[in-house]
Amino acid sequence: MNRRRFLEVGAVGALAATAGCTKAVLGTNRGKVVAKAVRGGGETLVSAGPEGVTTRDDYPSNASAGNVSVSGETAKELRRTYGNPTYEVTIDHYRVAWPNDAEEGGRKRYTTYRSLFNRIRVGDSVTFQPEPTNTDVISSVSCIAPDRESLSVRCSTGNKDGAPI
Repeated sequence: MNRRRFLEVGAVGALAATAGCTKAVLGTNRGKVVAKAVRGGGETLVSAGPEGVTTRDDYPSNASAGNVSVSGETAKELRRTYGNPTYEVTIDHYRVAWPNDAEEGGRKRYTTYRSLFNRIRVGDSVTFQPEPTNTDVISSVSCIAPDRESLSVRCSTGNKDGAPI
């Protein structure tokens, strides 16, 4: 193989590898939120699903059907009582992309941040990204829609004050 041919083959290989990495990085996960829960001290403190909301008697706040959210004041009370609570979201997957280790059509429980937990509701369809180094944590949601057909790859998730549109 002459030098020119060697460089051509190498350039095509590098381009193909870069294109594959770009596609992997830009891949999106899509699914439907089927449950939300706040856990602390090894126990479920509040949970929401299609069947409704369940709370422990000592949960320091009210919870409405489908939209369990945790205010700053409630979060402080939970930290005082239970240490560091976890905010969990269970998703039925429409589509799975790297680096997620979930299966398309499967269900997986993720932890997330309180602010993101508060933005999504049970029944929402979402486009989301897990953390690359810990695929059990959702790091961002780029689209929230009422159903699967309304999802787009990238869309706004709120107005200027952060409330869902």
